[in-house]
Amino acid sequence: MNNLNEGSIVFSEYINTISNQNTCTKYQGKSLNYFVPESIKVKEVNTTFMIDEVISDSILRLSRIEVPRGIQILFEMNHDSIVYARRDMICCMVRNLIINIVKFSSDEEKIKISSEIVQDKVRVSISISGGSTNKNDFYQLFQDYENIVNFNKVDEIIARIELLLCRQFAEANNTDLSVIYREEKQDLLFTFSLSKGIARIHDNKVKSNITANTSIHWHSSF
Repeated sequence: MNNLNEGSIVFSEYINTISNQNTCTKYQGKSLNYFVPESIKVKEVNTTFMIDEVISDSILRLSRIEVPRGIQILFEMNHDSIVYARRDMICCMVRNLIINIVKFSSDEEKIKISSEIVQDKVRVSISISGGSTNKNDFYQLFQDYENIVNFNKVDEIIARIELLLCRQFAEANNTDLSVIYREEKQDLLFTFSLSKGIARIHDNKVKSNITANTSIHWHSSF
């Protein structure tokens, strides 16, 4: 079993646990917090890979799910975005983060994704603007499960707890997943940084199936 599948199984086991009607209550927050650190101790092996390739693959997977019509994703790839981290965790984190952002977006929402080198880190930024969604309400949706007031909204519960797991995966890779509501711009900004890998794409030490100067413009059609 490869690392990616292990990460997916860990994620699925966690979601299955918290999705159970008898366990999904605010009084069991401690048990949920204990579950995550124990789950992510499976074969902790860091590798060098291109984070933008993970993001690109996550965007392409969106065609398999139903999302609001008219959502646009703009992504300019940076071939220097080589990171050293747990690939299985980062794939799981990025895919579920992007899927949940898109699922809870409204028509005509614009999502911009970019990565940049900041000293010895690769910083990934995801901004959400436009559309009819109240960005402050959207921000509240992506807060920890402790803020849940209506446990009948299963989609929101799962989305928030998935973000909790994403944050745990981020912490396991020595970073934080930040979610900021920028009132002046009326947008949301997600950011996380990963350790920069020593190898470069041009050294042929990091495999990539993506050509240089690639950009992705994804548009939902459902």
